[in-house]
Amino acid sequence: MALPHPFIDLDKAYNSPIDTFVNIIGVVVDLMAPTQASSGQHLMTFKLLDPHLRDSALSKRGLPARWFCKEAGHLPKVRQVGDVVLIRNIKMTSWSQQPLALSNYQTEVTVFPAASIPSPNFEIAYQGRQRVETLGIPQHLKKLTLQEQTYVIQLKHDMRDTLQSWTIKPGFDDAPTRPPINVPTAPTAMRKRPGEEPTAPPEPKRSRLGPKYKLIHDLRYPMWADLLVQVVKKFANNFGSCELYVTDYTENKEMFYYDTPEEEKKYKDDRDGDPYDYLTSGHGKKRAWPGPYGWLVLKMNVKDPHAQYANREVEEGDFVLLRNVKTNAKNRLEGDMWPDYLNPEKLQIAKVKELQVPEVQELLERKEKYWTKRRRKFPGEGGEEAQPEKKKLTKSERKKLKKEEKEKVQLRKQGVKGAGAVVDNEAQSDALTGSKKADINPHIRCIHDSVPVSSIRDVLDPTNAMHKNTTPAGREYVLPFINVKYRARVRVVDFEPKRLEDFVHQGQPARREDDGEDEAVMDWESSARWEWGFSLQLEDASRTKESDGDASNRLWVNVRHQDAQYLFGNDVGDPEDLRDDAHLLAQVREKLCILWGNLEEARVSGEEEVSNRPFECCIAEYGVQVDEKGSGTGGEEGSFGFKRMYKMFGVTIL
Repeated sequence: MALPHPFIDLDKAYNSPIDTFVNIIGVVVDLMAPTQASSGQHLMTFKLLDPHLRDSALSKRGLPARWFCKEAGHLPKVRQVGDVVLIRNIKMTSWSQQPLALSNYQTEVTVFPAASIPSPNFEIAYQGRQRVETLGIPQHLKKLTLQEQTYVIQLKHDMRDTLQSWTIKPGFDDAPTRPPINVPTAPTAMRKRPGEEPTAPPEPKRSRLGPKYKLIHDLRYPMWADLLVQVVKKFANNFGSCELYVTDYTENKEMFYYDTPEEEKKYKDDRDGDPYDYLTSGHGKKRAWPGPYGWLVLKMNVKDPHAQYANREVEEGDFVLLRNVKTNAKNRLEGDMWPDYLNPEKLQIAKVKELQVPEVQELLERKEKYWTKRRRKFPGEGGEEAQPEKKKLTKSERKKLKKEEKEKVQLRKQGVKGAGAVVDNEAQSDALTGSKKADINPHIRCIHDSVPVSSIRDVLDPTNAMHKNTTPAGREYVLPFINVKYRARVRVVDFEPKRLEDFVHQGQPARREDDGEDEAVMDWESSARWEWGFSLQLEDASRTKESDGDASNRLWVNVRHQDAQYLFGNDVGDPEDLRDDAHLLAQVREKLCILWGNLEEARVSGEEEVSNRPFECCIAEYGVQVDEKGSGTGGEEGSFGFKRMYKMFGVTIL
């Protein structure tokens, strides 16, 4: 059925530009109870869905709508999931990089209680004076037309199957709660794997952790739950997230199955096509899973701010309490911990240090029972409990250890120093490395922290050691550039352009396909999009007074639009003309002050000494095409019409 004018479907509203005012109609699929914000205003949030947005690939979970009112009585009269809401003049904005419909002083709302909306079979009875029951401000209710009412009735009918399949807890205690789907009412037969017996789930009982506390065995999709678990594995990254693999030693067959060692061995023995064992030897050797095995481990996808806490505080083997875990079932059953868009700083993860908690004791009993059974079946296998405590080295630590061993061997052969002298200097070397690390700017974060740091001289390669190539005929030549990336520890000593106002420029307008190559037809006025673009001169952080005059300690890097957006983070808005936007200019200046200290003030005064702290960044080498007669790589022959350039990327100012 077509939408009444001037309403648009929720899929179009979801993709509307920021600050667009729209008219929408949707069914409530998620609801939070009204609260009072710190400003004193009353706040209410709910999610709307219609067939267009439900079938969209962008957001099948609904469009969030948020209300702020000085008086609680002026909030929308939404009472439960299934109510239909008609909204006029609501403003589209974004929160945590997600679309959000936000109320304003001219927003009008009409609520159709779910129980009052009839079936389309009885629609004829509401075509006259009798109308469907509605809730809202009287002057808003008077604007309701028959066409809008007819659409509401049909919308509720079209969404009935979707509403029945959702397991969402309404925000009011007196609202009806829908039972979770796919929950068996009786124990199902457990599918067995060779050498592994399923773990029987314990009898459910009330926990002092609250009604949302669940065992992994009880998890289904979709569901929100609190979990008390032990961390089996942790994988952290530098993009504000981490993966936790956790268990409470209860079994859930919707999760990923981890093969037991005997199953791995059987698979290896039965495998064809690898007679020399290349797939499991050398660098391709697969790290053994420490256990537990089977359907006992749940993968958790954790985002900031929870990920920051997990990366910093949580170690493998720790017991943690995870609040408000949302299950997903993209491939296998997993858990998600996203930020709360009403309170982005709220932590939902905590280490459990008191092991006398009943839930922890029960977990330890199940764990002991599991590993005892494993050791009884396979006496040669010590299991998790028998493994000796051993510090696991990081990739960079392993590389450093390997390099030091090679240096010791070389020094012994050359007779320059004894092994003892090398060992005696290790403590001093570690102390120096630690002091350099401690001096790094803590407010700047760089990706790929496992990659070893290179010097600026290595990046510039003044002798072209990395750029030399030899043809099959034996002729040696120098490549103008190579596509390679480095990680360096540097500080900023200069920047271009000279004024911060020139750090943005207008992007080139898109050319229409029928315009050909004539630049005269480009509509420059129609392209108001601004982009970041500037250059920084970086100096190696290990520079000494003796090397001040060495040009190989400095290089210029370009900071392109996308890399600049990553550098400034979400705190700085999209680029605009900085000559007209004083607020954005102040934000950029404040961010860059963290990066380069007093560099801007020192350049203006000409007398003040530059003071800033080094930081780590990623540098990429690339080439740009130039005139064949122009300067190539240092002006030498064989530049092939390219000039060597560098760009900075992967750095964020916190």
